[in-house]
Amino acid sequence: MNWLTILAIIYLCFSSQPIKSEEVENFLQDLEEMDCNKIKAIYDGVNEDNPENTLRAAFMHYMGICVERDYDTAYVLFSRAANHGYLIAYEQIAKMLQLGIGTKRDLDESSKIFKWLIKEKESSSARHYLCITSKKFNAPKIKYYPDCGDTFKGTEVN
Repeated sequence: MNWLTILAIIYLCFSSQPIKSEEVENFLQDLEEMDCNKIKAIYDGVNEDNPENTLRAAFMHYMGICVERDYDTAYVLFSRAANHGYLIAYEQIAKMLQLGIGTKRDLDESSKIFKWLIKEKESSSARHYLCITSKKFNAPKIKYYPDCGDTFKGTEVN
């Protein structure tokens, strides 16, 4: 994965949350310049009073940006950010639960989170991941979700 792709992913993740655009621009600029000292400095703000930096640190550990990739730490940090209402953190937790990355694999809990995101928060990306994961990991036990009709079109499910 090239750095432009990583930057685009991080920008999309942050753009869906209430983070000041100036902070995001500075963070992305630091990544472009690969100034890991500046990027690592966000750890000073990783605490319960600064959930934005906690979310940033979670993505750093998840993607291995300026720190060693560590899914266990990423899962813990995503959980903290989710407790502050960051939907992207909930989505990352659900993905990690589905794959068993950084935590024990739990498809039931993952599906519950995705269904909550779909029902309560109208998350189209959660709907997408629920559809794709249902087909990919539980092929014999796929449950039909009406919202996933296009995903399952032409398969045994329809």
